[in-house]
Amino acid sequence: MKKIYFLLFVLVGFLTACNDGFLDSFPFDEHTDATIWNDEEMVKGFVAGIYKNIPCEFDQFTSFSTATFTDEAVCKWSSSIVHEINSGDLTPNVWYMGEWNYSLLRKCNQVIERMPSSDLPDYKKENFIAQAKFLRAYINMYSYFYYGRFQILDKVYDITNDLNIKRATEEECIDFMLKDLDESCQVLPLRSELSKTGEYGLACYEAGQALKARLCLQVGKKELARKACEEVFKTSNELFPDFSTLFMAANDNNKEMLFSKQYSRNSTLSHHVLMIEVPTSFRSINANSGKTNPTQNLVDAFEMIDGKLYNESDVYVEADPYAKRDPRFYATIMYDQSVFKDHTVMLALGEEDNPLEATDKNLTGYYLNKFLDPSLDLENTQKITNYNNCPIIRLAEVFLIYAEVMYDVNKEVAREYVNKVRGRESVNMPAILASDFD
Repeated sequence: MKKIYFLLFVLVGFLTACNDGFLDSFPFDEHTDATIWNDEEMVKGFVAGIYKNIPCEFDQFTSFSTATFTDEAVCKWSSSIVHEINSGDLTPNVWYMGEWNYSLLRKCNQVIERMPSSDLPDYKKENFIAQAKFLRAYINMYSYFYYGRFQILDKVYDITNDLNIKRATEEECIDFMLKDLDESCQVLPLRSELSKTGEYGLACYEAGQALKARLCLQVGKKELARKACEEVFKTSNELFPDFSTLFMAANDNNKEMLFSKQYSRNSTLSHHVLMIEVPTSFRSINANSGKTNPTQNLVDAFEMIDGKLYNESDVYVEADPYAKRDPRFYATIMYDQSVFKDHTVMLALGEEDNPLEATDKNLTGYYLNKFLDPSLDLENTQKITNYNNCPIIRLAEVFLIYAEVMYDVNKEVAREYVNKVRGRESVNMPAILASDFD
């Protein structure tokens, strides 16, 4: 069942649209500490600075996609740190996944410590503290999944403190993250409440429960994961219908997205995904585009429209190997003769999207299509005009987490939730039969 979960996982305010100002830096150096914590707008700006800088997959794309650590994709950049990681040559002196985000953790702790003495109404203070605990849990989870055990920083440290803090035990780390999520969920509003006020991008109750489910699944606390999923389903149980446009800027903050890092057309906050992943012909030959090359393993994992793998299907035709695939294939993979933004992608060696003179040639015959928004201005990619949001956790993942934790308890329920993902309106893949669900 784990294999099914991870395969399907691949397939699957402060940051309001009307107020992009909080996405930018706030001049806190012009105010005293007491002034900041007694002024609601300043506290919003302070917390927005944490949201703005939380780590996410899109921010890693300047160097690698995490898919290139697996057999799903390879990185064509010969100079990428990915090759040192995959070959086992990484050393403590080589930059890897980024820093431990101590500065963000300190800011979370500042909110948690300072707000109780603020002059703001209690309900507002509690909400800011809940957001800070949610963000602290997420930041620690991000580090934990890459590095393992971490130092528990639960207060604001200064030079008078002993800073020789050892990493906590495995159980202590897990308990600390779960405590933050549980306490934040006691206060955070439902996603529907934030939607009414246009406060997209803020932490909500469903996001806290979803992150808890993700963490609990990974550390073997399946009963807690089950309960967290069921809390999400009380208010969120419907996927966005169109998978092909799920990650486009026009559909940012759609009903499936429980928590996303917000980017903005009208802000300095943007990312590099389009610039780095578009086919070579959209930029200069050695501009380092088309970095992530999906492998044949990933391509072969996409079923044919009859629900069978290509080597088991009667609809597979060797002369036209990409026809009649799972619709999610076309939204995820660029292949030879596919079309992106009215451009026919030419991937044969020596063609315009895989030129012989390129320093780093395409390694697999495929480019990434997922997350690339064709509505953005490709002619201006050097100026990084990428602003579609980065999904951090969405409902489809929670469906699959639930299927995983229910597999040994009630296979019919597990199968139901896998089929919910397969049955998305724009996908409509055949349901997995009970006899095939093992």
